[in-house]
Amino acid sequence: MSQLMQLKDVAESTRLGPLSGEVSAGEILHLVGPNGAGKSTLLARMAGLTSGEGASGLAERRWRHGRRQRLPNTALILRNSKIAVRPCRSGIT
Repeated sequence: MSQLMQLKDVAESTRLGPLSGEVSAGEILHLVGPNGAGKSTLLARMAGLTSGEGASGLAERRWRHGRRQRLPNTALILRNSKIAVRPCRSGIT
């Protein structure tokens, strides 16, 4: 399988990391952990919604913070509508 995403030494304060790994095309990624473990933080970082230490990117391309990239057949749902890519309504939490 071809490499789809790569993380290298990704860290966010004391909550997360440093983490390194790869996701290949056709793989399904599951993140499991207790509340506050950094699951949503990692997903937001992988989606390019936040920046921090380390590098994350798609198929040898690095994210540019603040720039949306189109990813076919990819979804990210966050509970915090303030950092969602396109929140439907501002009142949804």
